[in-house]
Parts: sequence; C-alpha cells; structure tokens
Amino acid sequence: MRGYFAFGLIATAVACTKSDGGTNERFAREEVKLLVDTCAADVAEIERGLPEGAKRLSSDNLATQSAKEIATVRRQVLDLNSAKTVVFGIVNLDGQWIATDAEKDPYAGHALGQGTDRLLSGAKTQPVYGNLYPRERRGQHESAYLAASAIRDTKGSINGYFVTGLSLAEYAYRLQEALKNHWAVRARSATKGNDILPVFYVVLATPTDLYPAPKVPTVNVDALKAEGIFGKAKTNSSGNLTITDRKFSYATAMLPKLGDDVAITVLHSEP
Repeated sequence: MRGYFAFGLIATAVACTKSDGGTNERFAREEVKLLVDTCAADVAEIERGLPEGAKRLSSDNLATQSAKEIATVRRQVLDLNSAKTVVFGIVNLDGQWIATDAEKDPYAGHALGQGTDRLLSGAKTQPVYGNLYPRERRGQHESAYLAASAIRDTKGSINGYFVTGLSLAEYAYRLQEALKNHWAVRARSATKGNDILPVFYVVLATPTDLYPAPKVPTVNVDALKAEGIFGKAKTNSSGNLTITDRKFSYATAMLPKLGDDVAITVLHSEP
C-alpha cells in the first residue's frame, strides 16, 4: 500500500465552500455523469455485438479457429469493430483460452481468470454476461471487465464462449481520453481567454484498490484513497481537496454496467 506522502507533500481535505469549491465541484459532477453514460454506451456495444459474433463463430470444432478468423468476425460486426475492449477470443467449456484475435497471443492455453465460473454460468442463460474479475497478466495482478456469450455447435449445444475483456487500468485511460476530447470540443467553441483546459484526472476503484489513468500523480491517488472514495461512490458523493497547494473537487459514482463493485472518480481543478 502506498503511503500518504509523496514528494514531501501531503493531500489534505478542506471544508466545502462556494469560493474554493463550488465551480470545481459542479464540473466534477458533470464529468462523472458524462463518464457513467460513456461506460453504459461502451458496455451496450458489447451486449449487442458479442452474441452476434458468437453466432458467426459457431462451429463443431472450435479448436480450429484462428486469430485471423476471430479478427475477421470482429470487423464484420459493427458494434464489435467499434468496441473499446482490447481482446476478443474463444474459451472452451473449462474456461481455457483456445485462441484470440491477437497474432502473438499472450493468452492461448491459459485460464480465463479467477472466479470466472460465474461468468460462464451466466452466459449459459443470458445472451451476454459481464462482470469484474481478478486476473493475472504478465505476472501482475489486476481487475478486468470480462463479458462472455455462448457459442453453439450445429446441434445447438454450447461448446465454448466468445469472450472479451479490458483491465480497469486500460479502461481508466479510455475514460480519461473521452473526457479530454469533451473538453477539447468545448475549448474550440469558447471565446479567446476562456479556452484553457481545466486540470482533471480519472481514477477507477474497487473495494480494495484504485486504478488511475496513466500519469495521474501518485499524491492525487493517495488523497483519494485517504478519502475512502469507493465507499462514497455508493451515495454519489462529491467534495473538495487541496493537493500540493492546488484546489480540487472530486465527484464519484458507481459503474454498475461494468461490474458489481467498481466506481469512478474524477478530480477537477479550474485552470
């Protein structure tokens, strides 16, 4: 666990007042709402596209499927072609990867992840089932959103699953880029002098860990950890922090479309 000190500075909470937090807090709330909606749209692409992809991959011998064939199916299904997840692949009934759309496949032959029996069980009765799961990749522990849709053979029996996934660290980057684009569009239409971008950071959270987008300063992550933001997300809380002499506001909310226990927080500071 990180300490709450970084670069000799400490993040401290301050009382909420209109003069130092009103504007920041309003923008932080707007940004969180925007990103909750963005997440819902991202997951909706998967929910529409994964079952269609599973139909196209239907085969009596899934072991013959190649990376090229999986990549072709992804391109053919519009929702999958625009999906934000980074890997698509086939797993067998035991939850072992058979193949993915990556030419240099880092997953082939490995288990899908811890606790994914629930994922595959859900996919047996629903067109697509997704949730958050612990996973190990390149020797590192992470949390990842995984979604699965059943693949059936020519007799209609399930003989595998079409699966996609995205780590929380990767998704935090995706959401921060979405927020950056949002502010860039606003800046282009603003008058000169009002077109300076604010300072903002995106952090995802589970009950045990925080997953910041790249280049979020450690001191900012530690400040949010000290605030206990995951617990506050359940009530859509917001507040104010001073971090390294800069006034920030944060807003936080749950991301139910991504999983049972994942939240998003945005730190915002006016320029």
